[in-house]
Amino acid sequence: MLSPLINIAPFHEAIAENQLILTANQRLAMQIKQAWGKLSQDQNTPVWRSPRVMSIEHWLMFLWDELKDQNHPIVSQLSIVGTMQSQYYWEKVIAQSDESLDKSFASMAANCLDLLQRWSIDFNEITDSGSSLDKFKHWASQYQRLLNKNKLVTLPQAYQLIGDCFAAGALDKELQINLYGFQSISPLQQNLLETTAEKYHSIKPNKQQVNARTIECADPSSEIAVASKWAALELLQNPNQRIGILIPDLNNCLTQTVRILNATLAQQNCSTAVNISAGVKLSETALIKAAFNCLDLFNFDLPLSQWLCLLHSPFNLFEKLPIQFKVDCELRLRALKSHSLGLDQFIQVIRGQQSKLENSDEVQSIIEPLYSFQQFNRENKANQYSFSHWADIFDSTVKQLGWPGLSQPSSIQYQQIQQWDKLLARLSELDNLGIEVGRSKALYYLNKLASEQLFHPQTGDAPLQVLGLLEGAGLVFDKLWVTGMHSGNLPTSGSIDPVLSANFQRQHEMPFSVTEKELTIAKSLLSSFKENTKQLFLSYPLSDGKTPLEPSTLIKDLEPQDIKALVGDMQPATW
Repeated sequence: MLSPLINIAPFHEAIAENQLILTANQRLAMQIKQAWGKLSQDQNTPVWRSPRVMSIEHWLMFLWDELKDQNHPIVSQLSIVGTMQSQYYWEKVIAQSDESLDKSFASMAANCLDLLQRWSIDFNEITDSGSSLDKFKHWASQYQRLLNKNKLVTLPQAYQLIGDCFAAGALDKELQINLYGFQSISPLQQNLLETTAEKYHSIKPNKQQVNARTIECADPSSEIAVASKWAALELLQNPNQRIGILIPDLNNCLTQTVRILNATLAQQNCSTAVNISAGVKLSETALIKAAFNCLDLFNFDLPLSQWLCLLHSPFNLFEKLPIQFKVDCELRLRALKSHSLGLDQFIQVIRGQQSKLENSDEVQSIIEPLYSFQQFNRENKANQYSFSHWADIFDSTVKQLGWPGLSQPSSIQYQQIQQWDKLLARLSELDNLGIEVGRSKALYYLNKLASEQLFHPQTGDAPLQVLGLLEGAGLVFDKLWVTGMHSGNLPTSGSIDPVLSANFQRQHEMPFSVTEKELTIAKSLLSSFKENTKQLFLSYPLSDGKTPLEPSTLIKDLEPQDIKALVGDMQPATW
């Protein structure tokens, strides 16, 4: 049986005294609860109290909901602005200022305001000047006016109000708050901890650090290949080990990682279960992409490739058509020699091929919803409705066109179908803007919602965990391999805010602005890895395929590990 991903021993006292434990992310909170549950079962405890463990963001939202339930006067008339609602307001104030500006400025301004508020800085008090900053301050003022008018607050503002409620005695202070898994904390969170608790304490593993070894690889693909083979060999030897592979930019190389990992495990005849934590954009999942392909029929013209994709998709009504019929339709579409087609032209081809059938009625019932949609589209081109009404239209449209086209969806497909319903519910929430919009704007916001939401498939526990760098911090493994330990990743070389001056950000020690602070965070992260495993390998690539790379200065003095001695000869890459 697999051991827990958390060493529960350092948490005993806090849990026994029913103290609050706050974690850096929800994964850590969940694993602490699971580890405590396993310990209670092992001790034959029939019933046990669930530990008070939450991620810090979940805890703050819990407090906000509690204050709303109290109808406390400080928050009773206020609501937290939603992501898309906020996006709409930013786009509105920026367009009023200068219609020529791209909508990407809305996200830039929103990120800047969020950063300032989490650092407890009023944008009106910034004395720096400059074209970008002056524009931002004007936009932020207009944005705040819209929030005030609609009795809305941002998340950081809600957190500040929670602190005000504690100061007013609306909520009882915690005797002690215990923190776990934090590499850094924002000034706003720091102030909240001091306001909401008599004292706070960081829980440490209290384990001796292992001696890590470094491994030099040619490039990131080679790193993943060697780490995958190492994991396979380890699990073939002992399938009940906890093996971790941490990849700093996992979200950006997910497809490549999955391909190499699966190929390597197959080569080693290792059938172990794998849990890969990285999410993909909801808009890029198979079923959600198929739903949007159906909604693209609302557009005037689509590329030929998209019509062919729609014709051969297994997730709509065309799946039920005879294969030869679809082949004939494709040949006819290609014969038009047009790079793009409208819905009417596409349907004309479908009708033409249907008329050539000996019995045209055999496909009529299948295609009829497409013909009905054509008529509906003609009648509703210019109509404006509420967001919730458009959500109903979009849902009925995709289902009319046969989506999702599955009689027995797999677990992951079922989860994607559930996410579609949640996506439409989030679109409907934009009704609180009190406006009606056309079809294109409603589709724009639906697409944006899907593009900004990550889909994390729910999978069972697995011996092999492939995680991002920060996701793996604080988790316990029997053996751990961390990739990408070059000077650009350790310390992290992120980008500072593009609106605020570099000097201003350094003065307030904002993310990525102070080298010494990033170095401290990197050392803390490295220590966490050393404390939470029995064997640790830190690999780095010599090149990213274009640019030469150097190992991080934090690992240069560690003992190197020979790859061949560890995993034997590596087969030539086939990916």
